[in-house]
Amino acid sequence: MALKLLEISLVGSQNSTLSVNAYYMAGLKDIKSYEEKVINICPEDTEGEIVEISSLAIQLPKVPLKKDILYHDKPKEKQYWVREDMPTELSRIGNMDDWYEMPREFKAKHEWYIKREFKRRKNGLWFYNNGEPTYITGSHYMMLQWSKIDASFYGYYLQFQRDINYHMEACFVDTRCAGQLYTKCRRSGYTNVAASKVD
Repeated sequence: MALKLLEISLVGSQNSTLSVNAYYMAGLKDIKSYEEKVINICPEDTEGEIVEISSLAIQLPKVPLKKDILYHDKPKEKQYWVREDMPTELSRIGNMDDWYEMPREFKAKHEWYIKREFKRRKNGLWFYNNGEPTYITGSHYMMLQWSKIDASFYGYYLQFQRDINYHMEACFVDTRCAGQLYTKCRRSGYTNVAASKVD
């Protein structure tokens, strides 16, 4: 089982530090009815559905409660990925120097948002896609939410990119793996997929 310690600190001022420490639990599992080991990609080591991609058995995280799935409160036809804008006040912060100069109350007001984004980056998230609970990895979330394509627009949710991210995550946590070999066509978005994985 792979164990990776991820530590992120957002220093607000000399007196306040926001830390998110997380143990990344994922790795190989012995599961009945599978000859080969199954690769669990859940950062919290839950056991959900097993999907097969390029002959790899990949176990997704367990589907959470309905209330914890993004867009659970929308009608089925309105359940699809939509990028959320950053809070307006935070979007005015241009660099860390600006952040350091903000008052403690400002930092406290936005702490929930920053923690949520780091949690989503680490764990990924579930959203309803036309009534279907759908998991995206943390890297995929970062690509959809924070990475502009050609520095001009944010991407759309595409199922084949979801599967590439599952496969990439499986390669990352599988201790037997030396890397991912992916033959791509132009304009598939793979550059953004790969760039969002850089930690």
